[in-house]
Amino acid sequence: MNQTTTSNIQNNVDAFYDRTMLMRVMPNFVHRMFAQTRPLPRNSGSDTIRFRRYNTLSTAVTPLVEGQNPVPNIISTTDITAQLQEYGAYAEITSKVDWVQIDPYLTETAELQGDQAGQTLDEITRDVLAGMLQVFFPGSITLRANITSSDKISTTLIKTASTWMKLNNAKKIKQVVKTTSDVSTFNIRDAFVAIVHPYTTEDLQGLTGWKNIEDYPKNAEVMDGEVGSYGDVRFIESSIAKVYTGAGSGGIDVYKTMIFAQEAYGVTQVNGEAMKMYRKPLGSAGSLDALNRFGTMGWVATFVAKRLNENFMCAIEHATTNG
Repeated sequence: MNQTTTSNIQNNVDAFYDRTMLMRVMPNFVHRMFAQTRPLPRNSGSDTIRFRRYNTLSTAVTPLVEGQNPVPNIISTTDITAQLQEYGAYAEITSKVDWVQIDPYLTETAELQGDQAGQTLDEITRDVLAGMLQVFFPGSITLRANITSSDKISTTLIKTASTWMKLNNAKKIKQVVKTTSDVSTFNIRDAFVAIVHPYTTEDLQGLTGWKNIEDYPKNAEVMDGEVGSYGDVRFIESSIAKVYTGAGSGGIDVYKTMIFAQEAYGVTQVNGEAMKMYRKPLGSAGSLDALNRFGTMGWVATFVAKRLNENFMCAIEHATTNG
């Protein structure tokens, strides 16, 4: 005879909290959307992932000679490695919470930790990307510290960045990662993609030639967080887009609008270990919790982000009207 046991209930409850947390993780992962995603197999014997980039071939402009083969091409590669790291946090739950049934307090804790985990990994990715080498400044400015409150993002800067990408033969992005837990992708109208702060969005909307998503064709696929486009660049809004607080002239904040092409950067995690929620019931610590006073709920993620091709990404640093 089948029985419903406390153990069965416990497993179902854990699965509920796990799903609840994951549902809150992915929408906060904006900076991962345009990355190469390379999972590392579990038990692979290494915590290092290797991204391999094939270098371009020179053009073949010399006419062929009858009866002779040309000099063969040598296919060369560039390997970029990254070591996975673990990140995590937990909360302590007191004995006043019922650990057997689904509890609103624990549900809220799982949701809060989902937000925390998602934003943590997104900030890690953002800060890796913010170290990109090519940065454009307004006018004749060459240093972040010289940006004034009038040095805002402009059509000239966007065109300059877009043209620089094209001159480097950067390919426009055609697929993005969905902000859902299944790590699937979907096709978009090809474009370079930028991540911007909400204050930057306000200035973009005042530019001549700016197109809001409401003005897109009815069958156009809109990305999560997308606010509009200008020329070859589509813009995704994030409240944690990179800001250098007080770094500009007179102590103003400087905003970094980062623009990406295809295969600019990558992220990875260990298969089956990308994100896990752990819930420890009252008394599970043994003698360390002799009176069954505390349990815990927390998360652990294995993750790394890596810039792969500096010619396929650039940034614009600028002020904003309301920043």
